Amino acid sequence: MFQGFNLKINNDSHFDSPSEYEQILKSREESVKKSLENFYNDEGLLNGDALKKEWFPEIEGSHVFISHSSKDRELALKLANWLYHEFKIESFVDSTVWGFADKLLKKIDNKYAYREETKDYSYEIRNYTTSHVHMMLSNALNSMIERSECLLFLNTENAIRNISLEEDREQYTFSPWIMAELQTSALIEKKQSPNSKRAFYSPESHTADLERIVEKAKSFQMFHKANVKHLDKLNYENLKKWADHCNEDKGYDALTQLYRDHAKGCQNLYNLKEKPLDDTGTW
Repeated sequence: MFQGFNLKINNDSHFDSPSEYEQILKSREESVKKSLENFYNDEGLLNGDALKKEWFPEIEGSHVFISHSSKDRELALKLANWLYHEFKIESFVDSTVWGFADKLLKKIDNKYAYREETKDYSYEIRNYTTSHVHMMLSNALNSMIERSECLLFLNTENAIRNISLEEDREQYTFSPWIMAELQTSALIEKKQSPNSKRAFYSPESHTADLERIVEKAKSFQMFHKANVKHLDKLNYENLKKWADHCNEDKGYDALTQLYRDHAKGCQNLYNLKEKPLDDTGTW
């Protein structure tokens, strides 16, 4: 990851563009296998590494990682379509792999946790299987944040809440996934994209009972501090001006224009004179 933005946005933002990229995302989902049988080794044990690669694949060529609330899935997809239409920027929309996690968990639990005699699931086994799948998902998301050049956090009312506590008034989120993704983006060392040899300073360069249990579980809420201080601020108007300024710039070159205009930490880099790159893409 090279740069992250705190994108203050709402569902009224008009990203009117063809759903071309959404179709690309759907084709990726369809490529995921629907069976566990191919992931057992000779001893009858599930191969976690193979499962992770198949169910939570690391998408090659993603310019942008879009972190968002599950309630903002449609907004995230509209933004991904707009980025692709305007700049040919490919996005990794994190909610697409959340769905994979639910499907994978259901398959595993139907096989290992379901109790035919009581028509329910073992609580202990479910805790164990969930921890495995969620760790694989968390690992996959962290890897994609690291591999993507830019992170866009959709800061909406669904994702962030201002909560007053005795010691402070900070921004918080009820989503453990958003909390984890923001913290990961704060910890990852900024670096040049591995997919580009340009320098960033260069402008060129169940049953009814089970359903009730699930609904009851959804009412559980725990809030976590949302670490957004390391992200530069961005809004809908900034995005529209970016599109106007970019002219023919696409992909990584379009992102360079975004950094030049709105990434505070990059200003000094863009003022440097262009220098030749060595074989590793640095100067």
